[in-house]
Amino acid sequence: MEIIENSAQTILSIKEDLIGPARQRNTAAVSLSGMISNTVANMGLPDGVVEIEWAGNLPDVYVDARQMEQVFNNLIKNSWEAMTNTPSPKIVVNGQRDHDPKFVLVTVQDNGPGIPKEIQEKIWVSFFTTKGGNGGTGLGLSACVQIVNQHGGSISLESESGKGAKFSVRLPVEK
Repeated sequence: MEIIENSAQTILSIKEDLIGPARQRNTAAVSLSGMISNTVANMGLPDGVVEIEWAGNLPDVYVDARQMEQVFNNLIKNSWEAMTNTPSPKIVVNGQRDHDPKFVLVTVQDNGPGIPKEIQEKIWVSFFTTKGGNGGTGLGLSACVQIVNQHGGSISLESESGKGAKFSVRLPVEK
């Protein structure tokens, strides 16, 4: 029964990664702090692993909440999965105004092994995965890029081997 349940979950995950970016967007003003806090709470991660920091008076963003949940769920899940051998895993989600006042900047930073320079460009490509037979489809980050770009935002990575990874997501403020 557990094998069937895991297989069904994998199929649903692949379907969402493929269809999610193509889904018709239902854009509205969204409080990222509330949405991301709720997403983290529903992920079932151990207490204290994810730290959420928000600047005061952060404006709402104009996005499809369901698609943005998918983006941040994927980024946080990837960070968590990358830290299986990290003694004290920590993920910090930080929200602040971008240098361009028309955008909000959210970073997801971990203290894991980092992403080697030689594969940093490849991680955005569909079906590229470092997880091998451990459940990775290679669709998550390519879906994140598509979703964020479709919303008029951008996503980028800063990482050094052995020093964790930091994903930065810029999203437009409420129109």
